[in-house]
Amino acid sequence: MENNNDFDLMDVIKDYLSCAKYVCGLLIDYYQVNETLMRARVLETIPKEGFVENIYFRFHGRGCFFKYDGGEIDIDFGPKGRFDGFDLYRIKKFLETNTRFKINQSDDDFIEKQFNMFIRNHVIDKLPGYEDDFLYYVETR
Repeated sequence: MENNNDFDLMDVIKDYLSCAKYVCGLLIDYYQVNETLMRARVLETIPKEGFVENIYFRFHGRGCFFKYDGGEIDIDFGPKGRFDGFDLYRIKKFLETNTRFKINQSDDDFIEKQFNMFIRNHVIDKLPGYEDDFLYYVETR
């Protein structure tokens, strides 16, 4: 990013959420999943790794990593299989690995300050009852 004033972290978060919805939706549709993605993985309805529509996926711990032309996204599943949670690490990796974003190392502090401001102002929040979890959400319902 050449100018921090032109950077809107909420736009990046919305892009991350849109991408997460798209790639998880691909798996759900392709494998005709009726349960959460993690449950489908445990039941071996979905393989641990593979390709769907030229998008590589690999399940890990409590989430799934996706690599596609022009970028990557790493998703950890939240309560009840939600895939709309994120933390600062995932947002930074999304920024670093997606070619449409131009960032440099000096932007790290700016990104972290903006993320923490979102937390303080309750723009993003943890789910009620899951305050010890590390994921934040725009929609906490």
